[in-house]
Amino acid sequence: MVRLVHAEKNGRLVRVSDVPAGRACGCACPVCRQTVMARKGPVLRHHFAHAGSGGCRGETVLHEVAKRLLAQRIGRCLRQARPLPLAWRCRFCGDAHGGDLLRRARRVLTEAGLGGHRPDVLLAEAGGRAVAAVEIVVSHAPTRAARDACRRAGAAVVVFRVRDGRAVERLERGRELWADDVNVCQRPQCGTCGRRLAARDLYVADGFCWRCERPMKAALLLVDRTGLLGPEGFGPEERREAETAGARIEERVHVRSGARRSVNVCSACGAATGSGYLAEFAPGRRPCTRLGRTLQCVACRGVHRKAAG
Repeated sequence: MVRLVHAEKNGRLVRVSDVPAGRACGCACPVCRQTVMARKGPVLRHHFAHAGSGGCRGETVLHEVAKRLLAQRIGRCLRQARPLPLAWRCRFCGDAHGGDLLRRARRVLTEAGLGGHRPDVLLAEAGGRAVAAVEIVVSHAPTRAARDACRRAGAAVVVFRVRDGRAVERLERGRELWADDVNVCQRPQCGTCGRRLAARDLYVADGFCWRCERPMKAALLLVDRTGLLGPEGFGPEERREAETAGARIEERVHVRSGARRSVNVCSACGAATGSGYLAEFAPGRRPCTRLGRTLQCVACRGVHRKAAG
């Protein structure tokens, strides 16, 4: 059951904590305008409820209240020229992104049309050009047609999932808004082909030699958090950083192919640890030290560039 802590009084939204209990609160449902009571008993969390039988579905009221509170907060920030921090987990690269939701916005509109679609909250530049469509999702995510309309208009899609009153309060009062989905990736793009650059995190792990079982350090790359590469995939700077951190890397001839490649080597017995053993040194299985990150286009195989953090 959705217990709402906001209702409408004299044309504005108020919190249940700011009004008297019962019908004396003088509040109405923000959707159907029927009278609501402020239930402020000793057991349940204080909330509003329709005074008569029936009433609106809780999900409908939840959506309306969240939309209005967020629009009001955005409007205040715009009037005061204050940023509104936004964070999200990118569904394209998996990184945690962040920034100012209002960096380009100068106007906030509710239920304004955008290419046949009507976002819950529309952010626009001073001239009216759409910047971002903000969607409050209680049960149904934005349709493909809605996303396509935003894409054609050049507007980002920012989705907030609201399941209860606490989620509404986070939109109203949270120091940072955490979006459930944003169709924007902040990862740099390749200047040649336009693809997002892959993140290559360099680690040196503490493990044990497969042959002599003595402690050894092994260097590896974790590519976009999933793929593992050994020293054969290192750039010159990555190899220098790994060796400085204690990994021993040598050129060895592969027994079967006869190709020379760089591998981790045990300092005690000289045994080479090839790619088949790298999973034993992966972050999460062994103590690891992250040395840094480089970015590279996996399509163009361009020169690595240093990444912050």
